[in-house]
Amino acid sequence: MPKPLTLTIAIPYYKQKKYLKYLLDTISNLNTNSLEVLIVDDASNDNVEEVIDKYQIPNLYLHKLKQNCGISTNANQYVKHAKGKYIMVIPADDNFVPEKITKQIAFLEQNPNIGACFSYCKLIDEKNNFIKLSKNLLANKYQKIFRQKNKSREGWLNHFFYEGNCICGPSGIIRKECFDKIGNFDTRLLSLQDFDLLVRILISGYNIHIIPEELTYYRIHNHNLSKPNKSSYIRSVYENIKILKNYQNLSTKDINKIFPDHKFGKLHNSLIPYYLAQLALKKNDHIRNQYAINTLFDLLNNEKVEKLLITKYNFTPKDFSLLLGKSRILNSFYTNPLFQLKRCLKKI
Repeated sequence: MPKPLTLTIAIPYYKQKKYLKYLLDTISNLNTNSLEVLIVDDASNDNVEEVIDKYQIPNLYLHKLKQNCGISTNANQYVKHAKGKYIMVIPADDNFVPEKITKQIAFLEQNPNIGACFSYCKLIDEKNNFIKLSKNLLANKYQKIFRQKNKSREGWLNHFFYEGNCICGPSGIIRKECFDKIGNFDTRLLSLQDFDLLVRILISGYNIHIIPEELTYYRIHNHNLSKPNKSSYIRSVYENIKILKNYQNLSTKDINKIFPDHKFGKLHNSLIPYYLAQLALKKNDHIRNQYAINTLFDLLNNEKVEKLLITKYNFTPKDFSLLLGKSRILNSFYTNPLFQLKRCLKKI
C-alpha cells in the first residue's frame, strides 16, 4: 500500500512561464517522496509544458482549464485533487526557501489546533533580486503589514475585523481537513479569497500561526493582482465588506471573547449582526461603515428582530435613518471612490 502523501504543493498558474522555472528549480531540489505538485493552468495557452517537461519531479501533475475562470476557481481545482495531508498554495511567480516546508509542517504536526501556518516574507523583484526597502515604498508597506506577532484565535479575529488582512497568503501551509470542514475558496472573490478563507478557518475553531522567519519569497511586479490601482482598490473594498459578513456565524460566546469591551450586556443570538454593525461603526472607515449600514438595513426588514431591537436597545428605523444622515457614514467609499483611492495611494 503506498505511503500517504504529506504535502500537496498547489501552484495556480496564468501566463507566468518566466517565473515558474525558478519555483520548479526549488521544488526539484527537495525530497519529493512524500509530496505531490499540482499546477493548475487557468487557460493560459502559452505552452507551459515547455517549462514543466524540463523537470523530472515525481508526482507532478498539470491540470489545464478549458477557459479562464479566475484564481478562486483555479484554487478549488487543486483542493479537489489534492492528496496531501497539508496544502501549500504558492503562485507561480513566488518562491520559498527549502527549509520552509520542514519547519511549517513540523509546527502543524505538533499543534493540531492550528489550521494554517505562515511565515514572514522576503520581497523580490521581476529579476529575482531582493528589494531594498529604503528604495521601494510599496515593498515597505507590505513588509510592515506582514510582520505580525502571533495572537490568540480571538486576537486574530479582532484584528481582522478592525484592520483587515495582514497575512502573506503565499507563505501558508493549510491542513486539508480545514477545507473539508469549511468548504472551498469563494469563487466570487478575486483579490481576497485567501483572506476570506483565513477568517472562516478561525471562525470554525482553529487558530493560525506565523513562524517569524523569512521562509517565503513574495514577488512584486507590474502584474500583481493586489497592485494598487483603481480597479484593485474598488474590488478590495467590496470584497472586504462581504468578508465581514462571515462574523455573523459566530456564537455569542465568541463575540464576548473577541470583543471583550463591548457594552451590549447579555447578548441575544438573533442580534449578533446588530452587535457587529455597532462595533464596525466604532472604526469609522468606509469599509466598516458600509458593512454596518448594509447589515442594519437588512436586520430592520425582519419584524421580530425590529421589535427586539426596540425593546433591548431602543434602536428604531428612525435611528437608522438618522445614522445615515451622519457625515461619517456619507463620507464612504461609494460617495467618492476617486478621492478614497487617492488617499489610499498616498499612504503607499
